[in-house]
Amino acid sequence: MRSSGWIFGLLLMILACGLSFGAGYFIAKQDVPPPAPQIETAELTPAEAQPGRDKVVLPLTNQPSIDQPEDTGNLKPGPGTDSSTGQPGTKPDQPPVEAGSKPESTKPAGDPKTAAEAAEAIKELEKKLKELEGRDIFDPEAMLNGPKVDFTATITGSVSDTAGQPVAGAGIYGEFSENYGGGGNVLRVSIGGDGQDVGDLLTTTDSGGTFRIDINRKVNEKAGLHVDLTAKSQGYADSKTIGVSLKNGDTKEGIKLALRQAGSVAGRVVDQSGAGVAGMQVSLGSGSQMGDLGLEIEMGGAGSKLSATTDGSGEYRIENVPEGDYRLKLRGAGYREVSGPAQIKVKAGAETRAAADFVVAITCSVRLVVQDASGQPLRAWVTLNFKDAEGKSVKKLNGMTDSDGNFSANEPPVGNFNVEVAAWGYKPETVPANVMEGLACDLGRLTLQPSETKPGPGDSGE
Repeated sequence: MRSSGWIFGLLLMILACGLSFGAGYFIAKQDVPPPAPQIETAELTPAEAQPGRDKVVLPLTNQPSIDQPEDTGNLKPGPGTDSSTGQPGTKPDQPPVEAGSKPESTKPAGDPKTAAEAAEAIKELEKKLKELEGRDIFDPEAMLNGPKVDFTATITGSVSDTAGQPVAGAGIYGEFSENYGGGGNVLRVSIGGDGQDVGDLLTTTDSGGTFRIDINRKVNEKAGLHVDLTAKSQGYADSKTIGVSLKNGDTKEGIKLALRQAGSVAGRVVDQSGAGVAGMQVSLGSGSQMGDLGLEIEMGGAGSKLSATTDGSGEYRIENVPEGDYRLKLRGAGYREVSGPAQIKVKAGAETRAAADFVVAITCSVRLVVQDASGQPLRAWVTLNFKDAEGKSVKKLNGMTDSDGNFSANEPPVGNFNVEVAAWGYKPETVPANVMEGLACDLGRLTLQPSETKPGPGDSGE
């Protein structure tokens, strides 16, 4: 949110300019006098007129003018001229203008409606500026949706197994989000979770399998709160997630979460000689794709419950898997998959072994560790752009770092390159790399500094 400071400053400048303009317009509308009128005298007789002049124009003042004849006795009274005194610009009911004095300004009546609207606009701008006083300049969300307010709610429910029996000691996990809008168009912004796939542990069930969650959080005043609840317990597969939408002060009762029967998945990863390969990650994905989009939901991942890492003999085992059909996924730096099982069917209460081993071959790879300016591991989407000596992009590799800031990818281009490392929200850094066939290229530990503006899609290598 580092770029929000200038957004806030720009908004304040716009409001201030609007206030100044409105005030100026209102004052000008009421107090600006009209231009001083000019009075035209009667025409001179041909004998008395000066060459090239047919008439004399006198300003509304008693000061002598270079265009005014010294002798005014021959001037004929004209419009706006007092016939008794010959003074221009005076009327019988209006005193003559003294030398050196300024005419009294006449204020136009103006449009009362326009003046009232301008005054109302000024009041509204002043109100907006007062509301913004003391706000965090790095929190545009609060500017748009109001300040943070205390939000309280209560949720009660129970957890049971597939037979309907209560389960004591089950953990209730929740992932919170804020809702903006209503009806079918709801924007949900995640504000909870610590990296787990189902959010934070909120409470556990008692001896009767019941639970109570007392929520006390800070939420934008214009937002509602939504929480996705999941029950977890040893020996069971996770329950299906149930979403609960809340308003401030709500009490939701009777939420029922059912743990599922689980099985396990086992298998092995070997190289082309048949030796086990350690450190390879195997995860489970959904057994089917989403319609015609070709999108597959991967349920596993680094540190996920539905994934495992091979041991020294290449063996892996994934516990507490809900029964159903899954696809197997393999990842590992320095190795590419040659062959392996594609799908597996998991049965409750049984271990299902993959029909075949994963077979891998050595390939070149690249790895690095990224951290922020404070030295903390950086959890971010990282792009490696390999550039040749002329600065031309040869290949891009990208992906997410793990919780320790580690990033690895297989099959980078072989040769000498300058590698530009970019992460979303950080300034890119360039490091040299010598990638050799069949070997891992370690780029070391890299510190990234935050950028003022976040890169666009073109900068992220997507």
